[in-house]
Amino acid sequence: MYKEKKFHTRKTEEILADLQTAKARYHSVKRIFLADGDALALSMNRLRPIFEEIAQLFPDLEGVGIYARATGITRKSHEDLMELNALGLDIIYMGFETGDEDILLDIKKNETTEDLIAAGQKVKETPIFLLATMLNGIGGQEKWQDHALNSAKILNQVQPNFIGLSALLKDPDAPMYAQIESGEFQLLTPVQILQETKLILENLEIDNCIFSTQHAINYLSMQGVIPRGRDKLMETLDKGINDPSILKDDSRRRL
Repeated sequence: MYKEKKFHTRKTEEILADLQTAKARYHSVKRIFLADGDALALSMNRLRPIFEEIAQLFPDLEGVGIYARATGITRKSHEDLMELNALGLDIIYMGFETGDEDILLDIKKNETTEDLIAAGQKVKETPIFLLATMLNGIGGQEKWQDHALNSAKILNQVQPNFIGLSALLKDPDAPMYAQIESGEFQLLTPVQILQETKLILENLEIDNCIFSTQHAINYLSMQGVIPRGRDKLMETLDKGINDPSILKDDSRRRL
């Protein structure tokens, strides 16, 4: 995705103007999300006035969320993250995608499992809520078990607060699309996606973590807290595996 777009940062003045517009338009604002890419790519000298303006304009705000890559997180010190938390940052969405080193190379993530673990653990040393996203099916038929087992392995090391799974969706503009069309990369079936999810869930050793497949892209929507809700989640997965008719069809899966 976004192959036609080049990452760039907006001028601080433009961001502050957007906040002023939002203040004028919306009577009450509870949450703000700083979009669209890796917000932590900005220096603290640029982030600080943005968060200070948010706090001034929206005194009733409950918190601010951002997307962040591992590289953006590791460039910030513990003190930086604590300062951002004090200024209102309360949740980071971090794309892990997979815990398998070979698959990370295949998808050109440009981050290693070591990078992902270090960044995730760094966030967990603060009060900031860490939401880790993983891609179901990204290993294809050949590597689905490696993907599941190694993903559970790094998630166990990080101990995120929330794990969100999203099933792979074909994009004609993605380089992988040609591999799919040629048969070089073989997609998992919906039932196999559930089996992969089950293998991840079975191998998680995490305390008080939300496990969710509620994104609209998924074949089966469910959410629970592990470990106490693991059995219920497994039961839901088994129902989908045994009766594929209850699964969402591809025409209804949307980003």
